[in-house]
Amino acid sequence: MPNSKSVAVGSNVMRRALCIGAATLVLVACGKKGPPPPPPVDVSTVAVAPHSATVAEDYVAETEAVNTVEIRPRVGGVLEKQLPNEGERVKVGALLFVIDQQPYVAALAQAKAALAQSEAALVQSQRDLARAKSLSEIDAVSQQELDAAVARNDANLASVDASRAVVRTATLNLGYTTITSPINGVMGRAQLRLGGLVTANTTVLTTLYQTDRMYVNFCT
Repeated sequence: MPNSKSVAVGSNVMRRALCIGAATLVLVACGKKGPPPPPPVDVSTVAVAPHSATVAEDYVAETEAVNTVEIRPRVGGVLEKQLPNEGERVKVGALLFVIDQQPYVAALAQAKAALAQSEAALVQSQRDLARAKSLSEIDAVSQQELDAAVARNDANLASVDASRAVVRTATLNLGYTTITSPINGVMGRAQLRLGGLVTANTTVLTTLYQTDRMYVNFCT
């Protein structure tokens, strides 16, 4: 049976051998070279500085005149003249169309003649009334004759007023045969050609567009 001293020496030798082996393994592992490091990556840089920018947007829209006026005649008749061309600019008061004036000239002449007759009848009735009043003061005429003279004079006064109204109407109608522009604008397409029959307050002759300012209607 080995003694205790020899056992202790054997253990020391074994311990040294293990340490030497472990150190050898460490040295061998450290002696192996690893893979080379990857090359540096090229990086581009941009200098950023604040500044104002305009962003453009496209929209679908329609333009519209700020004011649109349909031209309708106030009297009927045959369209005789068209002064401006379609698409031409016109000013306020510019002559646009002329309707045949002859029937209205004749109507005005007839109204003036009727007024003259009424005024002449009024003058006569006023004389008769003055004479009847003078005679009534001396009882030379009856009350019935005086009342009749007063009635005739009143009727003639009313007839003169009516005739004057007819003359004013005939004068207006004759003036309505010339159609002028109510605004500054552009004349649109003529809806009736020369020689066409115009109906009062119904026929649309053309449309005027005021284009010094415009609306823009965006479609949604």
